[in-house]
Amino acid sequence: MSEEQHEHIPSGNCEICRKSTVFINILPIKRPDGSLITLACQNCTERTDAYCKKHERIHLGFGDNTTACVSCIEGRVNKDGHQIYESFSSALQESHRRVEIQDDLMDWASLSSLITGDPEETCVARAIVTVSERKNITVEEIIPETLDKGSDYLLT
Repeated sequence: MSEEQHEHIPSGNCEICRKSTVFINILPIKRPDGSLITLACQNCTERTDAYCKKHERIHLGFGDNTTACVSCIEGRVNKDGHQIYESFSSALQESHRRVEIQDDLMDWASLSSLITGDPEETCVARAIVTVSERKNITVEEIIPETLDKGSDYLLT
């Protein structure tokens, strides 16, 4: 490889193992210095919680320092989205915060639907599954938390 070609290959030091590497992955892992990303070699990337071994891809990062695999989220939404939405909708009807949560969530779902092209019900199911993946808890645990804490629990 010529020196000119080599200049275009990203390289540097892994911030986890400190070894020099030709390719660097950008992980959504907050560092002690406050940076919201960590640069890592492939070996270190695959050993972090911000990497999905099943789908062989780096997770998405969120503002609360949680991560989730977009392929895991979409797989679950495609498989169980309708059932998840129906469970949430049914539980919401019994909530004393029904109007507040429904108004906030459906405003968000309407906008999300415009952006994604997916039905609002799918967008709500995706929000529920995303929180489930990020917090490593079941959908069944998220629904009562959302009814207790409000729509912000799903949307932040």
